Amino acid sequence: MCCFTCKTTKGLENNSSSGSSQSGFQYRLFTGRVYLVLHQEKQARTLFDEMIAGLGDTSLLHIYFGRAYSLLDYPEQAVEEFHKAMAKDGHAMDAHYYLALAYLAAR
Repeated sequence: MCCFTCKTTKGLENNSSSGSSQSGFQYRLFTGRVYLVLHQEKQARTLFDEMIAGLGDTSLLHIYFGRAYSLLDYPEQAVEEFHKAMAKDGHAMDAHYYLALAYLAAR
C-alpha cells in the first residue's frame, strides 16, 4: 500500500481490482487521490473515467471525484466535477455545498 509521502505509484495498478466491489471502489478512488498527490493528473483522470465507465455516470461519483480534486488543491477540476454532479442531480445538496467551497478555494 502506498502512503501520501511516497514518490511512486509502482504496484498500484495491479491491485485495483482486488477484494469486494466496495473495497475495489475505495481502492481505486484512493489510487486516484494518490495520483493527484503525485501531480499525475492525467493518470487520475483516466482512472476516474474508467470508474465512470464501469460503475455508471452518477452524481455521487462526480462528488467523490470533485472532493478528491478539491482536497488536493485542484479547484478548477473540482468545480467542473461538482457541476457535472449537479447536472446529473440538481438536488444533490453535497454538490452545491462542495462547489461553494471549491469556488472559495479557487480565489
